[in-house]
Amino acid sequence: MAVRMKDIARDLGVSVVTVSKVLRNHEDISDETRQRVLKRMKELDYQPNLAARALVTGRNAHHRPVVPDLVHPFFSKWQRAFPARCASRATAC
Repeated sequence: MAVRMKDIARDLGVSVVTVSKVLRNHEDISDETRQRVLKRMKELDYQPNLAARALVTGRNAHHRPVVPDLVHPFFSKWQRAFPARCASRATAC
Protein backbone atom coordinates (compact mmCIF):
# COMPACT_ATOMS: atom_id res chain seq x y z
CA MET A 1 0.00 0.00 0.00
CA ALA A 2 1.26 3.47 -0.86
CA VAL A 3 2.59 5.69 1.90
CA ARG A 4 0.51 8.83 2.40
CA MET A 5 1.40 12.19 3.94
CA LYS A 6 -1.08 11.28 6.65
CA ASP A 7 1.05 8.23 7.57
CA ILE A 8 4.22 10.29 7.84
CA ALA A 9 2.46 12.96 9.91
CA ARG A 10 1.05 10.35 12.29
CA ASP A 11 4.45 8.64 12.71
CA LEU A 12 6.16 11.93 13.58
CA GLY A 13 3.36 13.53 15.59
CA VAL A 14 3.02 16.50 13.24
CA SER A 15 0.17 17.71 11.08
CA VAL A 16 -0.41 16.80 7.44
CA VAL A 17 -0.04 20.52 6.71
CA THR A 18 3.50 20.40 8.14
CA VAL A 19 4.41 17.45 5.91
CA SER A 20 2.90 19.26 2.91
CA LYS A 21 4.87 22.42 3.69
CA VAL A 22 8.09 20.40 3.89
CA LEU A 23 7.32 18.96 0.45
CA ARG A 24 6.71 22.44 -0.95
CA ASN A 25 9.80 23.85 0.80
CA HIS A 26 7.99 26.49 2.87
CA GLU A 27 10.21 28.74 4.96
CA ASP A 28 8.11 28.57 8.13
CA ILE A 29 9.15 24.98 8.98
CA SER A 30 12.12 24.59 11.32
CA ASP A 31 15.22 22.82 10.02
CA GLU A 32 14.85 20.13 12.70
CA THR A 33 11.27 19.32 11.68
CA ARG A 34 12.15 19.48 7.99
CA GLN A 35 14.99 16.97 8.48
CA ARG A 36 12.79 14.62 10.52
CA VAL A 37 10.07 14.65 7.85
CA LEU A 38 12.51 14.20 4.97
CA LYS A 39 14.25 11.35 6.79
CA ARG A 40 10.94 9.56 7.40
CA MET A 41 9.90 10.07 3.78
CA LYS A 42 13.12 8.46 2.66
CA GLU A 43 12.75 5.56 5.10
CA LEU A 44 9.25 4.83 3.84
CA ASP A 45 10.13 5.53 0.18
CA TYR A 46 7.39 8.15 -0.05
CA GLN A 47 6.30 9.03 -3.59
CA PRO A 48 3.92 11.97 -4.06
CA ASN A 49 0.57 11.09 -5.60
CA LEU A 50 0.56 13.18 -8.77
CA ALA A 51 -3.10 12.43 -9.48
CA ALA A 52 -4.08 13.78 -6.06
CA ARG A 53 -1.92 16.86 -6.60
CA ALA A 54 -3.61 17.49 -9.96
CA LEU A 55 -7.05 17.24 -8.34
CA VAL A 56 -6.11 19.71 -5.60
CA THR A 57 -4.38 22.26 -7.80
CA GLY A 58 -6.52 21.84 -10.89
CA ARG A 59 -3.34 21.64 -12.99
CA ASN A 60 -2.00 18.67 -14.90
CA ALA A 61 1.08 18.38 -17.13
CA HIS A 62 -0.48 15.61 -19.20
CA HIS A 63 -2.52 16.25 -22.29
CA ARG A 64 -4.70 13.66 -23.96
CA PRO A 65 -6.56 14.26 -27.17
CA VAL A 66 -10.25 13.47 -27.39
CA VAL A 67 -11.23 12.49 -30.90
CA PRO A 68 -14.56 11.22 -32.19
CA ASP A 69 -13.26 8.41 -34.38
CA LEU A 70 -9.78 6.86 -34.73
CA VAL A 71 -10.92 4.89 -37.79
CA HIS A 72 -11.29 8.08 -39.82
CA PRO A 73 -7.93 8.78 -41.57
CA PHE A 74 -7.73 12.39 -40.40
CA PHE A 75 -8.08 11.58 -36.69
CA SER A 76 -5.89 8.50 -36.97
CA LYS A 77 -3.07 10.53 -38.51
CA TRP A 78 -3.55 13.31 -35.99
CA GLN A 79 -3.46 10.85 -33.08
CA ARG A 80 -0.12 9.46 -34.26
CA ALA A 81 1.35 12.96 -34.65
CA PHE A 82 0.15 14.28 -31.27
CA PRO A 83 2.99 12.92 -29.05
CA ALA A 84 5.68 14.20 -31.44
CA ARG A 85 4.09 17.63 -31.46
CA CYS A 86 4.05 17.72 -27.66
CA ALA A 87 7.68 16.58 -27.50
CA SER A 88 8.71 19.38 -29.85
CA ARG A 89 7.15 21.85 -27.42
CA ALA A 90 8.71 20.20 -24.32
CA THR A 91 5.26 19.29 -23.02
CA ALA A 92 4.43 15.98 -21.34
CA CYS A 93 1.70 14.08 -23.18
